[in-house]
Amino acid sequence: MDEFAIRSILTELDDLRKKYEELKALYDAQNKIQSDIENRLLDSEARSAALLSANPDLMFVFDKQGNFIDYNGGLNEMFVPPELFVGRRVDEVLPEPMAKLTHEKIKMLFESGKMQVYDYDLVIEGKTMFFESRLVKYGNDKVLAVVRNITQRKNYEITLKESELRYQELYNLLRLLADTTPDMIWAKDTEKRYIFANKA
Repeated sequence: MDEFAIRSILTELDDLRKKYEELKALYDAQNKIQSDIENRLLDSEARSAALLSANPDLMFVFDKQGNFIDYNGGLNEMFVPPELFVGRRVDEVLPEPMAKLTHEKIKMLFESGKMQVYDYDLVIEGKTMFFESRLVKYGNDKVLAVVRNITQRKNYEITLKESELRYQELYNLLRLLADTTPDMIWAKDTEKRYIFANKA
């Protein structure tokens, strides 16, 4: 083999080595990018799992037809156990008025594209419980329902209304008694302003 042929082969080998190094660098960069993406995905999944486990709300996924697809949340606030509702339509699981309302809200969600919020009550283990449901689109054809137990808030509201009614009844009785008394009756607040006086 002559010197020219050897140089030509060496040049070709050197070019191949450079191309190999370039391809190896690209391969390593691609692997690093893929590894970074996988790590971000794992972090995102871990974050989502942590958020779901820390969230006290119930979550349900429906399709457009109102079929339960998935759920997340505590079993003690479920109307029925998951094995009795996953894969079934809301009208097969929930009482008729609530199933009808849920279907209406799903329809409104897909028509308007806007979140739908509504309250309802259910009797669970003999106790009336109140819930707020927020429906949002999930992908093109699914619904995510975030359901919050608002029983304590509703009970406070009911107690407050009852208290206000009792106060109003007592005030009306006091007013009637005071207005039928011939003597002057009045009351002042701590800043000495009149806050009550009878008709005498």
